[in-house]
Amino acid sequence: IKTTLKNFHKLETILTTDTDKLHKAKLYFLNFILTQISKDNDKQIKSYNSNIIYTADSIKNIYKLIKVAKDFTASGNTEKSISLLNKAIKFCKKKDSMENYINAINVNLAEAYRKNFEYDKAIYLLNNVIKSKNITKKDLAGAYSRLSANYNECDTCCLHTCKDSVEKYSLMSLKAAIEIDDTNLIASSQNELGYFYFKKKRNYKKALYFFIEALKNYKKINSSEGYLSVLINISNLYLAENKYKKALNIISKGNNFYTFNTSVNTCMRFFLQLANIYAKNDKSYYAYEYLSLGRMIQEALFKNKIKKESLDLIAKYDLKLKQAEINQIMQKEDKMKQEKLLISIVLFLIILVLIFVIFNNKLKSKLQKQKEKNLELENKNLLWKNEYKKRELSSAMANIMRQNNLLAEIRSLLRNKEIKKAINIINLNTNIERNNLQVFLNKFTELYPDFFEKIEKKHPNITKSEKYLSALLLMNLKSQEIADILSVALSTIHKNRQRLRKKLSLPNNSDLVLYLKEFTN
Repeated sequence: IKTTLKNFHKLETILTTDTDKLHKAKLYFLNFILTQISKDNDKQIKSYNSNIIYTADSIKNIYKLIKVAKDFTASGNTEKSISLLNKAIKFCKKKDSMENYINAINVNLAEAYRKNFEYDKAIYLLNNVIKSKNITKKDLAGAYSRLSANYNECDTCCLHTCKDSVEKYSLMSLKAAIEIDDTNLIASSQNELGYFYFKKKRNYKKALYFFIEALKNYKKINSSEGYLSVLINISNLYLAENKYKKALNIISKGNNFYTFNTSVNTCMRFFLQLANIYAKNDKSYYAYEYLSLGRMIQEALFKNKIKKESLDLIAKYDLKLKQAEINQIMQKEDKMKQEKLLISIVLFLIILVLIFVIFNNKLKSKLQKQKEKNLELENKNLLWKNEYKKRELSSAMANIMRQNNLLAEIRSLLRNKEIKKAINIINLNTNIERNNLQVFLNKFTELYPDFFEKIEKKHPNITKSEKYLSALLLMNLKSQEIADILSVALSTIHKNRQRLRKKLSLPNNSDLVLYLKEFTN
């Protein structure tokens, strides 16, 4: 191609006087270059498919991958570009030292989304890049530039400040690009501003100024892509003003700047624009020739797209078949797991039922024995209580007779004014009452020999009066009966019961007497 290019420039100097023949030579040369571009693109894509770049395992490969993705985006293969860049992001997220490269990848990913007309995704991604803490000035300038490009194209954007955003982000991008002296970004920002003033503001003078500045900067860095894009924009501006000759003069400059490195998309746009302008200038032959070149590229792109989509469909179909096989295997495994789980649950329930039955039988046996013991104890208590009642009755009769005799004796002594003797008799009989209590305790000990020892062992803080109250409660005597025996008020007995319950650490809803019976076994 380089040799052909040199020969073409020699031909150009020879045919300067015959513009028609020169133009025909250019057309043949352009056709040749397009054929080479198509071949080179096929080779390039094949080499990419087998390249180690797809396994992004180092910083060097990340940069290579970004370049490959840019080439795919420029050639219109945005889906492949998006796939590659997403792989790069996943790899960078795994490596702490490579998180700074994510912003650069996202800027290129947003550009792929823009070329794929997915403006919402691109804008969302770029806004996140701008908010990033450790963003470099270059990435920031790139993010601003691509944001303005998205807002420039996205007329149906849901944001009300769409127009303001184009101007704002383009100026911010231009400022940041000038600070880092990045000519490509400067030219890109100027091109976006020119397009904004041309399409949105209808300020052709200001638009032309920015377009020309962008053209100069793209020429400095020898960027055919940017240079041709700006030429197309300027020619459209002249067409809008009905300046067809000026439009033809400006677009014709692209022939001298056109190279075999120019992407097919830009080629297509350039040739179709040339065809349109030649038609406006009533040069049908050239319009037809350039239109044919543009349509040829369109057809090639369309066929490539159909081919790619067909391959993608075949790949997806194969993937679905494999996925279906995997799903069947997984379903079988899940079924086996479920069966094993069900068997395990059934066995567990059987074991649980057996344990419950055994435990229940033991509990019933224990409860039955406890009931028998309680019944035996109740019978003993009943017999003892009957016997005690008989003795109590006898004792009561004897006490009545004795008290009557004592009263008569005391009355006689009081009549004779022998007060000291009367007091001695009263004191003597008081000691007798105390002796009667001791007799009761002795009898109780005979009936339940270990009761006081057991309760004192478990509750060492229990007092004598509390032990005596416990013994009376164990006899199933009512509170009033206990009050009569102890010669105290009924309320005192209630209070003493509560104190005893606290001393034994029993809750209010528990049976005190039943608890005391445990110490009689």
